[in-house]
Amino acid sequence: MPKFTIAIGALLVVLGPAAYFISGMSSFTANLPAFFGILLVICGALALKPALTKHAMHAAAVVALLGVIGGLGMAIPGSIKWIANGEHARPLAVIVQWLLGVPSLILLIACIRSFIAVRKQRQAEQSAQPAAN
Repeated sequence: MPKFTIAIGALLVVLGPAAYFISGMSSFTANLPAFFGILLVICGALALKPALTKHAMHAAAVVALLGVIGGLGMAIPGSIKWIANGEHARPLAVIVQWLLGVPSLILLIACIRSFIAVRKQRQAEQSAQPAAN
């Protein structure tokens, strides 16, 4: 999971400046995915240390959740307006919001699945331990 987190973070780090330059450097907020990406790269790098894995991955899940809320929370209503009106004042903003929200959602789902798997493994080890004594 730490390497996957770093990969998603790196993708977002690249997306931010790319969106900024594509927009003609007119809106600094196009860089927002890069800020999420930097936080995810830091969390992923910290999670490579076994002593910090649990806490760093939980922090990455929180960052991913915020990315989902911020990205998809803005992209879905923006897309509905765009589809209903046939045009949108800032179509690039809606696209960037989707490109923040979807990878964040993928990472969040992967984190949750990983947390569940670790918990099940830990429970299986604890239930097997008394039988060995």
